[in-house]
Amino acid sequence: MNRVLFLGVVALACLLASLSCCGEKKAPPELGGASRRFVRHLCLAPADLVQPVRCVMVSGDTVICASPSRIVAISVKSGAIVWQVDGIDAHSLASIPGADKFVCGVSADGCAKLEVRDLRTGAVDVTLARLWSRGVVTSDPIGGAASYIRALAVDEAAKFILAGGNPPLSMWRVPGAEAREFWEDEPDDHVFSLSRGEGVRGVAFVGDDQHVLGIFPKSPTLAEFDYSGRRVNQWQDPNTILTALDSRGGSIVCANNAGCIRSLTPELGESRVVGKHRGRVRSIALSHDGRTVLSIGADGMLRAFDVRACLQIAELDVGRDAARLATNRSWVAVGGRGVSVYRLE
Repeated sequence: MNRVLFLGVVALACLLASLSCCGEKKAPPELGGASRRFVRHLCLAPADLVQPVRCVMVSGDTVICASPSRIVAISVKSGAIVWQVDGIDAHSLASIPGADKFVCGVSADGCAKLEVRDLRTGAVDVTLARLWSRGVVTSDPIGGAASYIRALAVDEAAKFILAGGNPPLSMWRVPGAEAREFWEDEPDDHVFSLSRGEGVRGVAFVGDDQHVLGIFPKSPTLAEFDYSGRRVNQWQDPNTILTALDSRGGSIVCANNAGCIRSLTPELGESRVVGKHRGRVRSIALSHDGRTVLSIGADGMLRAFDVRACLQIAELDVGRDAARLATNRSWVAVGGRGVSVYRLE
């Protein structure tokens, strides 16, 4: 009898211990061998800017953000506004490596202007071109359909600027006014049949092999061109729409409206799923060495993934208003109703 009672007590104790363990929160496993975290360094409220933030750029310790009517430069260290330019409708920004300059895609006078501006003052250094969606490049305004430059990229050698939007794709020397244009109404094999008013969603340079990439929206196509404008390759993400693209440090990463982030081989022959969001991926940015990709999704999450291991290494809820992302060796800038700057530690 005592033995049966003793065994019953032991069984009851084990059951209670098991229930207690089920209620405990277990520490999350380390991801990719080293879990990291986003630490907020600076936050500028919407009142300090004209919202929403349409695009952001990080150069050194300066963050530049653009809204529908203003470009603002902010010191990351002090949080002070260094300069601002009002009355300007900018859609895209890109830094020029090794120079106190940046590139800006501006809509004005019915055309898209490609401008090189001074990083220290925001003043225009040179206007490379005025572009219209019908394939006209001229130095004189002629009006016409609404045009914009949605995406910009500068190669790591700071020799070329790649612009995508409406008109679809053009490449320019830095600085200068020589251009190779890929227009939608040309019959050559490197041009896609796009509906009027639509344009390229993302652009990137590919390593050192003198190739460029562009996302074309009419079909889920990532197309690759050489510097002569000849299409040499393409890749399709079936049943989805590609929304973002970046290439750096030997890595090519793209994302889609289904929340999937993929890493592609340089030949565009194979792809691997690096990470996922719930819903559309709004913006991605690769680290300087191409080993980490940062992303913002419609789920309001800022995430970091190890590109090679295909593992998430950090995440932070930054709110569903967050839509644009940029990074450099030190900082991660997120734009939405305001601008926040983080460190990935």
